[in-house]
Amino acid sequence: RDRVKGFMPFVLEVGEAGGPRGAADQDGSLMRESRSNPTWTALEVADSWEWRVDNIPYPSDVYSIQVDDEKQQLVLRTSNRKFFKRWSV
Repeated sequence: RDRVKGFMPFVLEVGEAGGPRGAADQDGSLMRESRSNPTWTALEVADSWEWRVDNIPYPSDVYSIQVDDEKQQLVLRTSNRKFFKRWSV
């Protein structure tokens, strides 16, 4: 991460130039974040905040969300111990 300008583009260091057909993202880069991981979205509604987690691989009853008041974070975890994530709010 570049401290002045924000995030820097990925630099491909391993593999052949071009890669397999269809592997490039819309911006032409061959590397991107995994689409199989859950994504986190915060929405501001009229009278509150709404946090949304999409692309969860397990049934929703496996997940639990907790608030860590001390660290000011939301904690999402699964009962099968396969996923754990903290988000600062």
